[in-house]
Amino acid sequence: MPSASQVANNPQLLRFTTADQIPVKASPPEAVPATVGQVNELLRQRHPARYEDDFSARDMSKI
Repeated sequence: MPSASQVANNPQLLRFTTADQIPVKASPPEAVPATVGQVNELLRQRHPARYEDDFSARDMSKI
């Protein structure tokens, strides 16, 4: 079993497999629709789904 010193000197990379929310702020308010579109496009590029989008970007002012 490694000592506390050995553990401190050899940190392990922590990987998360999911993200429930990614808050994004857009300013001015008129930029929100374009920002939502950009977020969707970025998620599609970086997280290709097998069938269809398995995420959603929402304008919280509409809720």
